[in-house]
Amino acid sequence: ETISICEWLEEVKPEPAFIGSTPEKRAVARMWQRRMEEHFVYPTFYSVRFWTASDECTGPLKNFFAQRNKILIPGAWKEMQAWALSRLEWLEELKKGSPSDYIAGDEMTVVDIQVYTTLVFFEDLGAPFMAQHGERLPIKA
Repeated sequence: ETISICEWLEEVKPEPAFIGSTPEKRAVARMWQRRMEEHFVYPTFYSVRFWTASDECTGPLKNFFAQRNKILIPGAWKEMQAWALSRLEWLEELKKGSPSDYIAGDEMTVVDIQVYTTLVFFEDLGAPFMAQHGERLPIKA
């Protein structure tokens, strides 16, 4: 619900503009938000969901989603993880040499919020692959 929350915030308090202060900045922020949602956030969520059904998950999340009648593919988590990590590496490569610490320009936007909160949320849950990227993600916290 990141977009909805940021739109509401901008209506209540226009500055800072998390979706963008101009039509061009809004277009760029929405483009990057959609790219990262589709190619990083969703694969990360599914990776963790499938991981909880695997033998590798032994903590309190074991079978968490199975208990909620969700269809799970235990072996798929590694492929989803690899895809999500490849997208972070792709982002890191794109950001090399950039004067900005943010993903979609020179200001924090909805996409920075979404990627950062995804990393922090799953790291806090104990997801097996998030901690290694949180420290070197090319955006400000």
